[in-house]
Amino acid sequence: MKTQTGNGGTSPPQTLGAAGRMDGGIPTARLVQLAQATPDQQALVDAILAGRLPALTAPVPAPVPRDPAGGEPYLNKKEVAERLGIKPRTCDQWMAEGRLVFYKVGRSVRFRWSEIQAHLAQTARVCRRSA
Repeated sequence: MKTQTGNGGTSPPQTLGAAGRMDGGIPTARLVQLAQATPDQQALVDAILAGRLPALTAPVPAPVPRDPAGGEPYLNKKEVAERLGIKPRTCDQWMAEGRLVFYKVGRSVRFRWSEIQAHLAQTARVCRRSA
């Protein structure tokens, strides 16, 4: 039995044959392909279809940005706020006032803890209550 295709030609109907292959010889696992997928992406799709993905269910931790010279890691605003015991919004205010030394690359803001400590030691004043 032949069916009419959209381009005017004829082709036999596709049915699932032995060994999980379509009659056209294409493995069923390869039927789902991403448009313009890299080989790595296609391998991931194939692994999902084969049910071999238990290792990818855990979240992968993001790498910590480090100083190119191999020094201390950069901190984000949330980490600095936690270390200083303030809210991230207060970090924004202190950055605008010049109280915190920071690096801005694009839309990212990063800090070095040693520079924050040194800057606060130079500019902060110590207040003592009189008894």
